[in-house]
Amino acid sequence: MSSAALVGTLVWSFGAPVESEWGPGSWTGHGQHMMAPMAPGGMGVLIAGPGQIQNIGEATSRAERLAAQWDLHVGEVMEFSNHFYVELVERDGGGATEVIVDRETGDVQVEWGPAMMWNTAYGMMPVHTRADRPNIDEERARALADEWLEKSRPELRTGELHSFPGYYTLHTERDGHTVGMLSVHGRTGAVWYHTWHGEFIQSLGHSE
Repeated sequence: MSSAALVGTLVWSFGAPVESEWGPGSWTGHGQHMMAPMAPGGMGVLIAGPGQIQNIGEATSRAERLAAQWDLHVGEVMEFSNHFYVELVERDGGGATEVIVDRETGDVQVEWGPAMMWNTAYGMMPVHTRADRPNIDEERARALADEWLEKSRPELRTGELHSFPGYYTLHTERDGHTVGMLSVHGRTGAVWYHTWHGEFIQSLGHSE
């Protein structure tokens, strides 16, 4: 499936799951509709690709080009059936943002969902104030994610946790193996499951 296709997602805020549509070019969530700027955190392609990406190594190389432009480094890389997911990290190793490398085109863009809407440094609406610092720590974020999974996807468990500006992303596992991921907002505790990746295939740069 192309990254240009609309995909369904669930955003859980204040205990209530809400069905919404998500895809490049538009978003529906919290009752708003916004068009994205062609800039870091926006929905436009940040680096146009040369064509089809054959493997996870090529996807990593594509993401490294963007990382270098932003003075970042590539962290975890995950291959899914729909595309490649890449974590970009700061020089100190802290999470910066999440990007997608399109399988068919090689285009690199900021991942839609939490990376665009919740990231306070690299998202669509960056905020660089002390007041915007998360009031939910990693332990609480995992507890909220566990609670959401118990209610909405009881066959899954939380796995590895990664912290980004304004939110956390956690792997989701079935029988101890990664199958996907979800994010938890650092201030509201909203949970957003990443339904757009497809089937998990393999990864580089994390504990499994």
